[in-house]
Amino acid sequence: MEFDELFKHPAIPVLTFFLGLFFGNRQALGLARRKEFNDLAEPVRSWLHSQIACPSAYGQCPSDYTIYCLTERMGRLRRHRFMAAWLRGEESRKHDSRQDSVGQVLLTDPAKVQAAALACLRLLGAR
Repeated sequence: MEFDELFKHPAIPVLTFFLGLFFGNRQALGLARRKEFNDLAEPVRSWLHSQIACPSAYGQCPSDYTIYCLTERMGRLRRHRFMAAWLRGEESRKHDSRQDSVGQVLLTDPAKVQAAALACLRLLGAR
């Protein structure tokens, strides 16, 4: 069978159609998953940027549900590393805080909070 005769066979256009359909669908699903991840990660990223710029014991932290939804769209290793850094930040905000004479809550070691926020931010890079 020659090269020209191969493309005249009726199965070849059908096969290439289904191959294109399969790979196009996979690519579209990948784009939708990346957009969904980036939409969920945006409020968390903005909060992490604010913690890096000015660490504080105050502020509206992203909800546990938001973090859960975000980590469900990560790979296993990335999810484990993100949660370890997230919990380090939560623990340092919780345990490294004190009250001054006025009653304002201050962080005793803001560098720990900044380091944890930076580690989380690195793992939330745009996909």
